[in-house]
Amino acid sequence: MSKLTQAEQEAMLAKAGIGNADKLKSMQTSLEEMRNFGNSDDRVKRMISSMARHQRALKERLTLINDSLTKAIPLTRGNLYLFCAYSGSGKSTIAANISHPLYKQGKKILVISNEETEEAIFNRIACLEIGADFKDLMNGNMSPEHMLQLIPVMRDMDKYVQIYAVEDPRTARIEGIKSILENAKNEDFACILIDYFQLIKYSEADMKQKPYDVLSQLKDYLGPYAKSSNAPVVLFVQLHSLSKRPSKGTELDNRIKECSFIIEPASVVIEVIPNFEYNTTDFAICKDRFFGRTGKKIVCQFKDGKYMEAFKNKQALVDYQSSVKLDNITKDGDELID
Repeated sequence: MSKLTQAEQEAMLAKAGIGNADKLKSMQTSLEEMRNFGNSDDRVKRMISSMARHQRALKERLTLINDSLTKAIPLTRGNLYLFCAYSGSGKSTIAANISHPLYKQGKKILVISNEETEEAIFNRIACLEIGADFKDLMNGNMSPEHMLQLIPVMRDMDKYVQIYAVEDPRTARIEGIKSILENAKNEDFACILIDYFQLIKYSEADMKQKPYDVLSQLKDYLGPYAKSSNAPVVLFVQLHSLSKRPSKGTELDNRIKECSFIIEPASVVIEVIPNFEYNTTDFAICKDRFFGRTGKKIVCQFKDGKYMEAFKNKQALVDYQSSVKLDNITKDGDELID
């Protein structure tokens, strides 16, 4: 390859609309790399190093809710994970279900929530530990025995679960989120959870800034941050309600509120689809950079606030649904015919 003269390089850049010195220097470096292609093994070394890091990260995968989801979706550092759901479909419940097994293993978790109070987040995780339903606590139906069990659990959790909750205004401002995340780099968190994306819509520097612009900036920040982080970043994303979603398409990126481009930097994107009739939840994989399982789904029974192991096959799911129907018929008082 013949070497371009300075004048030829400047003419090329001018034609492309680029003219400042920094970009010229960047272009010169790029051309130099092209001339040296094949003359150095640095590129191969970098790729081998990258593959080694990837394999090491897969071996270090964390527990994701239960064994079924852990096998299907590697939760590992250096990656951004999206859990997308409609309002009221379980985002906060999933955050607790991700946090609980990590806490049980003595791992530290950072939870940032701009929707729930610190008390609610703690109680959700603690209820999973004692085998109680968080709804019973909220409705005043929890037994005195379970109430007493919560106290030592919450004391122990305090050592492992760091929370920035809705009471803290930083959880709804991009500068606050960045500050918390930058400080988290110096701590040994196993996982970072942010609940949820669209409520981080304010900028302290410019309160007139539109939510879309703030969220776009956050998207640009979270991608590189997750890659450099020692902990996986799990981000919860809200979808348009069924009545308000755009008519232009049913693909997930058309149903994400405000800023659908958040999908771009994510390694894994999961849509959460609860089935309230059968008390099951579909974890539909919409993007998977690990195993290419896009389009697959894991179906778990939901019981007392906990996602149980996935049904092993379609027949197991059909049998379960049939048993639920029979149970509902019996509860309704209808007589069964043998």
